[in-house]
Amino acid sequence: MIREMWEEGWAGRSLLFFFALFLVLTPIFIWSVVEESSRWDAFKREHDCRVVGRMSGDVITTVGPNLGGGGGVSVGVGSTPSKTGWQCDDGVTYWR
Repeated sequence: MIREMWEEGWAGRSLLFFFALFLVLTPIFIWSVVEESSRWDAFKREHDCRVVGRMSGDVITTVGPNLGGGGGVSVGVGSTPSKTGWQCDDGVTYWR
């Protein structure tokens, strides 16, 4: 199967390249998320951070002109994550 994709030319090779890139970047991304969480946990302990607020996530909708051609309207839906406010002994409130 891989040999067939390679022999298809640039389209098959491009697909193989992006698949390989995905396989390499996924563990790096997961490691960076875990590392960031560990650094934040250490920072919270070192700076005596306390919860001072919470912010609920929200759903966002957008409407605008269809820039892809053909006229019409483009609609988008997204979301924002919930956040917690942390007051730390350095005088800064961090929202995470």
